[in-house]
Amino acid sequence: MAAFIEGPVMTVLAARDDALRPSIGRGIGTRCLAGGTLADTLVPRALWPAVTANLHPGWPLALTFVDAASYQSFQVKAQIEALAPADAADLDLARRYRALVMAKLTALGVTNEQMAWWLSERDLMRVRYRPLDLYRQTPGPGAGSRIVAGGAPVAGGTP
Repeated sequence: MAAFIEGPVMTVLAARDDALRPSIGRGIGTRCLAGGTLADTLVPRALWPAVTANLHPGWPLALTFVDAASYQSFQVKAQIEALAPADAADLDLARRYRALVMAKLTALGVTNEQMAWWLSERDLMRVRYRPLDLYRQTPGPGAGSRIVAGGAPVAGGTP
């Protein structure tokens, strides 16, 4: 599972505010840590101010990872552990992710103009979270089924 979510997949983060109003944004690179018991996803703050304003340690977070070619999809329910400005290693991750996603989406007919605006490496925030549950979201039989529960490592799930 770690290889899937660290790969060139579409990443959508969902959070909520104090009044339980939802907000979403796109991630630009994910890495699994500590054997999958922690993960980092990078988010451009300027592009997604509502979601980044609703990210706080201890708060819930949902992330959906989708392969654009096959629609294979997984959702991670998580708890936010820490937030930090991106460092040099994070910027390298974002650049690699951007190149891989652009190549994949270009092969699917998406133009650079259509994707360049949300594949921004500017003003990145690192969101560290503890995955709690993993769900299959691929359309069809089994969509919505829980794969991993109770804080088991995300790396342990099988795509």
